[in-house]
Amino acid sequence: MTQAESLRPVFRYRRVTPDFVQRTQAARKVLVILYGGLGDLVHGVPALWSIRRAYPQARLEVLANGRYTAFFELLPWIDGHLAYHTRQAGLTWSEWQLLHRLRRAGYELTINLTGNNHGCLLAWASGARWRLGRRAYYDRKIGWRWLQTEVMDFRYEREPMYRQWLECLAQAGFSGTAEFPLELPAQALAGTGVTAADAGSYVHVSPCKSFDAGQLKPVHMVELLEGLHARWPQYRLVLSVSDSPRELAQIDAILARLSFVPWRVYRGTLDVVRLCAVIRGAALHLSPDTGPLHLAWMFGVPTVSWFLSRFDTLEYLPSPPHRAFVFARHAADGLEGVDPQALLAAAEELLGTRAAAPELAQRIPRARPASLDGAGAAAYGS
Repeated sequence: MTQAESLRPVFRYRRVTPDFVQRTQAARKVLVILYGGLGDLVHGVPALWSIRRAYPQARLEVLANGRYTAFFELLPWIDGHLAYHTRQAGLTWSEWQLLHRLRRAGYELTINLTGNNHGCLLAWASGARWRLGRRAYYDRKIGWRWLQTEVMDFRYEREPMYRQWLECLAQAGFSGTAEFPLELPAQALAGTGVTAADAGSYVHVSPCKSFDAGQLKPVHMVELLEGLHARWPQYRLVLSVSDSPRELAQIDAILARLSFVPWRVYRGTLDVVRLCAVIRGAALHLSPDTGPLHLAWMFGVPTVSWFLSRFDTLEYLPSPPHRAFVFARHAADGLEGVDPQALLAAAEELLGTRAAAPELAQRIPRARPASLDGAGAAAYGS
């Protein structure tokens, strides 16, 4: 295929073959396009590592959400990253600038894991000779068909997202082994008020989600926090939220209703690296389906979580030994049908009835988190 032919939009897509990695070994600059939030970056780590091993000689860069690019400090084998700052329909001025930057960068291979139109357009605009991408969830989106030279086609919804991406890449000859090679900086806890000696002595709670309907109602969150404090006083409570005005107002309202003062409260003051370090040392993590939940899952920290039922719930739902609850109904201020006592019972199963906190040596995270396969009931992990 000539350079001119590779840039020509096509109407009938070409499904990738297992010799793709072998055919593209000449690539010296590779860009992975990974749209999504912090949880998607976590689930993308095994895919990125598989790509890294397939092209050890190439410069590997990642295009990701600008809010979370600090996450790549945990992945020193990534050579560089670019940020996008919008998901609006059409193209904004910042995206036009990004198109120009990609064109000048000289990428020879792009891999679009999500298959969305924005990613397909950016891959095409980069001028890369090889453009591998996933078939889009919505077939009516035409970018995946027209703007990618080869397509990975694997079902959505049934498997965890990290496994879906590995299965896609396996069609192109990449390794399908799930590995999470991470390196936390030595000073990651600096400025948090938490030390390595505190590992295993606290419970981390992330009460907020990006929209109210997917999180606990304030009355339920207060009951949950009061229950954690009363049942397990040996575990100190750590709360964290983002720096958005909405979440700051919500955490202040929650704190005003508590009968005690949590050990640590982070009001948007943790960057991604320090958030990782704090969560890694927790004995237990509780939250809705949000970025911190997936960080805890990645580090092997036990979790209790709550989800609003959606078409893609199973793609991000932690499986046993984690405990996850899925709710079908919601109101404007949070999930309906929540029983905080059931959440506390799940926490008790994971924490046990130990009178003392675990030793630091017991808090070494697993190299690979448990598979998410096998979820399918309203309450998971029982």
